[in-house]
Amino acid sequence: MTTAAHTGEAPLRVLHVSTETGWRGGEQQVKLITDGLLARGHAVRVLSPPGARLLEDRQAVGAGIPLKVRLGEWDVRAWRQIESAAREMDAQLIHAQTSHAHSLAIHAASKLSIPLVVSRRVDFPVGINVFSRRKYLHPAVHYVAISEAIRDVLLASGVNADRVQVVHSGVNPNRYPKRGATRDEELARHWGVPPGVPLIMNAAALTDHKDQATLLRAAAIMKNAGKDFRLIIAGTGELEAQLKALANDLALQDRVTFAGYIDLATLYPAADLFVMSSHLEGLCTSILDAMAVGVPVVATRTGGIPEIVRHEENGLLATPRQPEALAAAMTDLLDNAATALQYQAAARKTVESGFTNERMVEGAIRAYRKILAGLNGNAGA
Repeated sequence: MTTAAHTGEAPLRVLHVSTETGWRGGEQQVKLITDGLLARGHAVRVLSPPGARLLEDRQAVGAGIPLKVRLGEWDVRAWRQIESAAREMDAQLIHAQTSHAHSLAIHAASKLSIPLVVSRRVDFPVGINVFSRRKYLHPAVHYVAISEAIRDVLLASGVNADRVQVVHSGVNPNRYPKRGATRDEELARHWGVPPGVPLIMNAAALTDHKDQATLLRAAAIMKNAGKDFRLIIAGTGELEAQLKALANDLALQDRVTFAGYIDLATLYPAADLFVMSSHLEGLCTSILDAMAVGVPVVATRTGGIPEIVRHEENGLLATPRQPEALAAAMTDLLDNAATALQYQAAARKTVESGFTNERMVEGAIRAYRKILAGLNGNAGA
């Protein structure tokens, strides 16, 4: 690891703002980025709501500050708190990690005449109303897109190309125990999966864009074709009751388990296949975790996923919202152990060579310095 002292460059001073209270992939990314910045000698503070898991985590390393937001994006007191925190640490940049943080932090960045860096993790189109356009095209705002696909969405929405940099999300490749050439049978038994019966897993929020409905329909197709398997869906979300009802309607009660929010260290090594069925996806760190562990991957060809899953090289891709295509890809990989093993090895190399947390942190630092250099008239330096 190269610290600021080793490079001879002055340490950066960055205030991060997040408005999420739960813990999903975005919050894990904030943790990894700010841990990496701190380890390299940079000054970091993280504003996050009281009770948020991110706040508790960042307070444990002396970098968390409670952000009191009572009136949503129009909370003037929150604007002033962000401004005050930025002044106190003499921040060079404010980094908004969520859409609401983007709205709140614009005012502080404008008043202090410093850049606002916004992480964009979703490939949803930018809103076309006046407020959204003003927010996304504000002259103080620069973007860090987690995939080329998201960069393309921002450019199509009118954001200037020189205000968007791609920094791929990364994962700690050693976060979870590695899976061997075959699954961990003891852990598979822990999940009630008999020997010889494939265990398929999905780890994602139960929301529309993750599209577990298509995954359930694909599972029903496999069951009706005589394929034995168990499917474990790990995650929570607003569609939980609806998805459970769909599983019952498809007669999948004996095949599907909704595991809720769990420690994935008990599931990844037990799985024979990881499946992501999204119809919209910025990049997906759950896929990267599966690849790092060594679980063969089937995913949909949408958003930034093809930037990490290369069809018939380190996994298989299927057309979104097509249960038949997803079922065919899942069956293909489960029935071809040698191919699955080949993809497993290639996927680990993909993560280690381009999608680790260390590479993500270095990418963020380059993005910060490029933005600051541009402000000083040295964009080409």
